[in-house]
Amino acid sequence: MEKYIILKSGKRCIAMQCRCDFCKKLFIRVKSNSKQAHNFCSNKCVRKFYITTRVTLECHECGKSFTRVKSQLKNSKSGYFFCCKACKDLAQSLDGNSKGLRPDSYGKPKMKFAFRRKIALGEEIKCVSCGEKALYLLIIHHKDGNRKNNEDSNLEIVCANCHLKRHLKKNGDNQWHYHTRSLTHENC
Repeated sequence: MEKYIILKSGKRCIAMQCRCDFCKKLFIRVKSNSKQAHNFCSNKCVRKFYITTRVTLECHECGKSFTRVKSQLKNSKSGYFFCCKACKDLAQSLDGNSKGLRPDSYGKPKMKFAFRRKIALGEEIKCVSCGEKALYLLIIHHKDGNRKNNEDSNLEIVCANCHLKRHLKKNGDNQWHYHTRSLTHENC
């Protein structure tokens, strides 16, 4: 036989008996279709439960003590914990203490700086095929098609038109179309 309780609004609801996850006391609550992770008899038990599941940690950057819920500890990929976002950002910067948080590419020249490297060497920035000099039309092209190979010998500066020509492929109808993974010889 089902038990019913009457809410303050006068609505009659099906009730179920539960055991509080904190104090282990039996209590009656409204039955719901949702699957709740925890059952608590009062807000006081909720607060006490979450206080007891907190851990005191020390900020990896500034050394300040702070608390976190145990379930949040698994969210750290590096194993480092920080009291605030500012400390985390500082740790990830080149000035911070946490070298383990920085990507491998920190401090290494990147493809997008190829223009700057060429300017520093005194080279004129223009398309190697047609001679276009407008910087907003120029693109860095990888000669071997490997985007991770950012050696100067593999990079060339081309305009958008010439870059499209570098990635053409013939389809079944003997028509040329743009294909990012195809490399066309520059003289075609």
